[in-house]
Amino acid sequence: MSCKKNIISDKEAAKILIVEDDTTLARVVSLILQNEGFDVRLATSGAEGLKLFNKMSFDLVITDIYVPIMGGFELIHEIQKIDTDPRIIVMSGYDDVWDEENNQVTKCIYGCLDKPFKVTELIYFVNYALGCRNI
Repeated sequence: MSCKKNIISDKEAAKILIVEDDTTLARVVSLILQNEGFDVRLATSGAEGLKLFNKMSFDLVITDIYVPIMGGFELIHEIQKIDTDPRIIVMSGYDDVWDEENNQVTKCIYGCLDKPFKVTELIYFVNYALGCRNI
């Protein structure tokens, strides 16, 4: 596996978009990542996440698979139309998130967090996604 370091400098905080309809979980994840020095934005639906992604440049997107208006996989497909090499981490509380159609988006997914997840898992996948370009 090849791992190229991210070009984000120590002085520049990586920008992370969190798409999660559970506002409590979204705020907790946001606080954890802000305490790690990241610049975090929140969206409560896939459509809101896509709107933010179109307005700003993000280094990483963390999305729940089952969010309202536009699901996580549809959001990933739309993001791939804008950014050909996005960095994405998915979250889900369900075991049945992978099917044949969704396997097409796995090249841009750097991790899958099964809810509930540990803080160490979140930090590991975020650091991995921001430090690597190819898996």
